[in-house]
Amino acid sequence: MLLHTVRLPTPDLEASVGFYQALGFALSELEASRARVVPRSGARLELVQAPLPLGAVAVLQGARGWIRDPDGNLLLYAPAPAAPRAVGQATVHAVLYPVGNVRASTHWYARALGWPERFADARLPWSELAPTPKAPRLALTPPLANEARAALLLRVPAVFRELERLQEHGLEPGWVREVAWGRLAGYTDPGGNPLVLMERNGSG
Repeated sequence: MLLHTVRLPTPDLEASVGFYQALGFALSELEASRARVVPRSGARLELVQAPLPLGAVAVLQGARGWIRDPDGNLLLYAPAPAAPRAVGQATVHAVLYPVGNVRASTHWYARALGWPERFADARLPWSELAPTPKAPRLALTPPLANEARAALLLRVPAVFRELERLQEHGLEPGWVREVAWGRLAGYTDPGGNPLVLMERNGSG
């Protein structure tokens, strides 16, 4: 069972497509009310025209359906989409779900999905689960910067270098944070969805 898509609502589809293209995604499909943008690796994004930003939703491979975790985060099940027409340069590392108790949520997801924990930091706290070491992950942490909605987590080689590149596109971070294993930087897309850039020391 793989995480193949992250669904993001947006009231302005054109602006959101441009935002993610600046982040290194390639436009693969464009319809009147939705678009698919594809990274180099990790889950692709499905941008859906919607009046209110509801936050990122992980879409897992399987028969159609959905479940909610104890914190109210939604997971959808759907068949994997067809091969994309274009591939970008970004790396989608995980969907970041805000939770009240990281250890309890980690155990819940391990039982619900059968995914083992692949990375953990008890000090932050932070936990990542995935079916295989290289597969897109679910990351669990208390809300970052008072943000209580799910976020897209992109992995970059160097956060400060990426901040400089994005500034050339007129994109400024909302916050930057040092952690024991790297750096995090927060953005908000045109639909109001939070996005986090992550630089990690090592290969975890």
